[in-house]
Amino acid sequence: MSYTIDYDIAVGVSQAALDRTSAELYRANPSLFSGVEKTEEYTIYWEAVGPPVFDLSQPRPKTVAALADPSARAELEAEPDGEIIGRSLTTASNNFAISSPNMAVRLQLGDGPIGETLNLPVTAECTVETVPETRKIVFNVETITVGLTGDPFTDEIFQKYLVPALKDQINSVLQGVKVEIPDITGGSLSPPIVVILDKYIVGAMFLESGGGGSPSTLINIPSGGTDFFALMSQRCVEASADYGIEGASKKVLSGDGKKSSKGFFATYSYKANLGDPDVDMRGRSINATIPVSGKASAKVGKKINLGFTKQTISIGISYSIYAKPNPSGRFSLNVTGGVLSVRIETLEPFTILLKPSGNPVNWALSAAVGLVVQPIVAVLTPAVTTTIRNIAFDVWTLPEYTVDAGDMTMVCEMVDARFYEYSTDLCMQGTIAISFEEQGEAAEDEERPSTQRMLAEAGPVAPCALDKCLYQSIAVGQKLTGGLYFAGVYQEMGQGAITEYTTNSLAAEGVFDFDVVLMNQRIQGTGTFSARVWYDEGALWNVHLLVGGSWNFDYTGKLGCAYLDGACVFQGTIDLGYPVEIRAKIMPSSGAGRLPSYVRVYSEVISPDPELLPTAYAKYTPQAAVAPDETTEDVPGAGAIRKEFS
Repeated sequence: MSYTIDYDIAVGVSQAALDRTSAELYRANPSLFSGVEKTEEYTIYWEAVGPPVFDLSQPRPKTVAALADPSARAELEAEPDGEIIGRSLTTASNNFAISSPNMAVRLQLGDGPIGETLNLPVTAECTVETVPETRKIVFNVETITVGLTGDPFTDEIFQKYLVPALKDQINSVLQGVKVEIPDITGGSLSPPIVVILDKYIVGAMFLESGGGGSPSTLINIPSGGTDFFALMSQRCVEASADYGIEGASKKVLSGDGKKSSKGFFATYSYKANLGDPDVDMRGRSINATIPVSGKASAKVGKKINLGFTKQTISIGISYSIYAKPNPSGRFSLNVTGGVLSVRIETLEPFTILLKPSGNPVNWALSAAVGLVVQPIVAVLTPAVTTTIRNIAFDVWTLPEYTVDAGDMTMVCEMVDARFYEYSTDLCMQGTIAISFEEQGEAAEDEERPSTQRMLAEAGPVAPCALDKCLYQSIAVGQKLTGGLYFAGVYQEMGQGAITEYTTNSLAAEGVFDFDVVLMNQRIQGTGTFSARVWYDEGALWNVHLLVGGSWNFDYTGKLGCAYLDGACVFQGTIDLGYPVEIRAKIMPSSGAGRLPSYVRVYSEVISPDPELLPTAYAKYTPQAAVAPDETTEDVPGAGAIRKEFS
């Protein structure tokens, strides 16, 4: 599929890469893709079963150029499938869709029972554009389409309440996407014009400083199906190389000295300049010629006999400094770690020459060769050589984009770039590496992230039902991974499997391996665990925790349970020798059947009594409270109920 788009730099991210970004975001924080909408009459629960997917396809080829021009736009719109005349941007070229083929939705009427799960397709029609005032790329949801249920009453409720709620939620996620496009060395780039081309989101930019030549024209998206591509016009790279080489080489080399030999003596000074380079780019190589010019002045003298006396005579000489030929070198363009840089490859031989001005007497010129010219040449030649050989600079850094993932930031970097010539331009293609960074801990008076919201802040909640929280095919044998939050930092802790699951009970067991610094102490632990929660009556759930190994304790108590932030949350205060507020959040993953894949626990010490806080090597021996149907016989070290901090 062919297009016409003018650019100096064009960067595209593929639909496949965006789908992978969505999958990683979904895996890291599924609560971003679920929610609850409450009205006076209805409560709607929804949750995406699997990560949403992007659709960057277009109904027909779009012909675009990356400068908006109202007259050219009108001319284009009058010709549905014609060639573009002038520079314009079709309004339809920045549309794309995000869809969740299987959105699990449940409807509750008033305080009645929650209805059965309805699996409905949801599609969000979106746009991407640049805000001129901020120069930022923004994504917006235009419309939401929810599949029909077959029941007009339910469909009407969903259209009235679910559609706006989904639009707000998806917009909230999209607003967390931040795209940073660095400027190029030696120039600034225009705000990107963003278009959708051949299943790529493409941002096209121009050198605002202009420069020689014309922008490049993209006819076809580079083949290969990579996560990203980045194209740079020859005039763009050449302008940057010219600026970088000039900045690195444009120096003044000066000095002075004196010398004597065989009755002759001389003093001298010089100043040489490396001038504006003449840069010529050919493919991935850049040839640069750097002129050398300057002046030198000398006073050459000797002593002569005049009868019975000796007289000293001296003559001033001026020189022009130049090189023959002017130094020239070949520079190469290379990509390392997402950075396009220029480095010198070869430097051609050159000679520094000094040409005298005027008509000095012969003896002075002859003496000056050894006393003036040779010392200056001996200094300038290596100085010019070293200056040119040290030319190295970065031209441009591939952009990255980040996504707010709740208590983490997802960082998407363009790496492993293959670098080659594409038509008359340069092309970089590679993969997008995804990583996560913990966000800074919020101050005490700041609002907690939604993933750490306290139950009390959510208002009164009814006792939770597991089939409401975890209604997507939970099964015995499902794998779990777990961890703890300490002071806002999440630490992977262990893994296990579900051993029991009913509408009013859930149990798991496994192993843990923990190493974290808390309150200036390093806390480590390895061993086994089993946990069971079950509901019989009242608003609280029964909890039994049994831990063996380097941490040994057995706890039975009560915790609250609620459906919050798209997860099943257990919370309350337990006594491990000191009161600890514990919050266990069971969140489903992107695996088949939407089975939960990890448990996060946010823990903080709330005791106001310093003597009850953990100190190094302190041992706590809470009363063992084993449920009637459970035993500690098979747990290593369970006979000594103890928790150690070391």
